[in-house]
Amino acid sequence: MIPVLTIAGSDSSGGAGVQADMKTFSVLGVHGCSVITCVTAQSSKTVKTIYPLPLNVVEEQIDIVVKDLKIKVVKTGMLHDAGIVKLVAKKIKDYKLKAVVDPVMTSTTGKKLIAEDYADSLRRYLIPTSMIVMPNLYEAGVIANFKVRNINDMKKACRIIHKMGAKYVLMKGGHLRKNCVDVLYDGKKFLFYCRKKMNKKAHGSGCTYSSLVAGFVAKGYSVENAVGTAKKIINRMIESGYNVGSIDVVNQNAVMNEKYRILKELKNTADWVEETFSKKSKKSFRVQGKLHFPCNEENLKPDFVPEVGINISYALPDAKNFDDVCGIDGRIVKIGGKVKRMGDVDFGKSKHVARIVLTAMKFDPGMRSAMNIRYSENVVKKAKRKKLSIGFFDRKHEPKNVSTMEWGSKTVIEKLGFVPDIIYDKGGFGKEAMIRIIGKSPEDVVGKLKALL
Repeated sequence: MIPVLTIAGSDSSGGAGVQADMKTFSVLGVHGCSVITCVTAQSSKTVKTIYPLPLNVVEEQIDIVVKDLKIKVVKTGMLHDAGIVKLVAKKIKDYKLKAVVDPVMTSTTGKKLIAEDYADSLRRYLIPTSMIVMPNLYEAGVIANFKVRNINDMKKACRIIHKMGAKYVLMKGGHLRKNCVDVLYDGKKFLFYCRKKMNKKAHGSGCTYSSLVAGFVAKGYSVENAVGTAKKIINRMIESGYNVGSIDVVNQNAVMNEKYRILKELKNTADWVEETFSKKSKKSFRVQGKLHFPCNEENLKPDFVPEVGINISYALPDAKNFDDVCGIDGRIVKIGGKVKRMGDVDFGKSKHVARIVLTAMKFDPGMRSAMNIRYSENVVKKAKRKKLSIGFFDRKHEPKNVSTMEWGSKTVIEKLGFVPDIIYDKGGFGKEAMIRIIGKSPEDVVGKLKALL
């Protein structure tokens, strides 16, 4: 598991700071490590007291964790004063860490969290060592020395902060009057991430957002993809936030709830396919609340299970890599005339079918599920009679050193101009012919499969 480090303050109320960071790392499937810079006496209403830890204690924490766990990515939060800022900046430089800097200055409740010498040390030491700086409007104004009120001001502040040495500046526009627009600047171009403004404040949103970005960067996402994916997820976490004490708190478990739903639905679908193709059981299975029954034996010709087995995949809404796609570990295979699911369902277990889903989602984010079945000319003819949309690719034209699933799916989708219900090929030397069924969910895929049985 990939380790990611947070260097930040402790929030005794549990909603922000290191506590929020660690919850976020957990739902991303990375190993969270922490260095505490300050201990706060904090509630849902206010920050009563801040206790900065001695510099040698902060330094010892950083050194022992980074050296042992081979940390590559760090996220910084509340650093409080110039001494801590300078120390952290030095460690980032010494260990050549990719740093996601959240220049925390105030709490959600409005309490000031920094000493007077903080902003200047941020400009001089920390920003020049950072990969991404993520200020909100107020923080950007302090750093850039002017009040940031609108999109044009945000772009101006991005340029100023970028010149201080940051590779990327991500300015958060959650406090804009109308729509919420975040601006990402790399020194050449601006990217804008927009959403409607929500009528709720969520304690821990800034900490969680920057931790999401750091986690995705650690998992190999480009900065642009890390920010885009994090933006969508933080929106869901804020929307599903819950009230504790006197304030709403970001719900990091919103992602886990979605993962659990996907796992459960895909398992039910895999059970249905296994039973259906075993030609025995009349047991029903519930997928998304609907009952599905195995088909009659006479409808199961030709055999739909290919020699390589069947896999079914279902991706998270913002999937970018294999870890975001749920599949069957070991596939559904034929053993002695019977059909058997060889493993459980889990994220990161599918590669071939996951590539189809990830490719399809680049063109249509709603097409999040797919499965493969054995090629048959009769099945293709039946699909045409059922008016399913169909695409074909020829392996003879496949370039060298590419993924067949990715290249074939992309070729078909670009040719058609949309993601079809079915993509098939007739195989090649040492390659089995295959049909892939694509849909919005396992239920959608099952519906298309049943039309072919």
